[in-house]
Amino acid sequence: MNDNRKPPINPVYVVPTKALFREIQAMPVRDIKSKDQRELEGIRKALIRESCEVTRCVQWVDGIIRLNAIKAHRKSKPKK
Repeated sequence: MNDNRKPPINPVYVVPTKALFREIQAMPVRDIKSKDQRELEGIRKALIRESCEVTRCVQWVDGIIRLNAIKAHRKSKPKK
């Protein structure tokens, strides 16, 4: 079967990934408590890394929003 379906038309199309924080949120507390100290430290380190990646992405989007605002402002200025 030839499946030529395209992703839905959406201004933002992101391939979903498995974020560790989502897995941890869905995990019962007793399962988290049952992990040994080494596993918990590894999870903590991975969550910190995810947090940094998200923060970096937010900064990129903020920067692009600012650049677009500057461009729009320049276009709206009357030329002398």
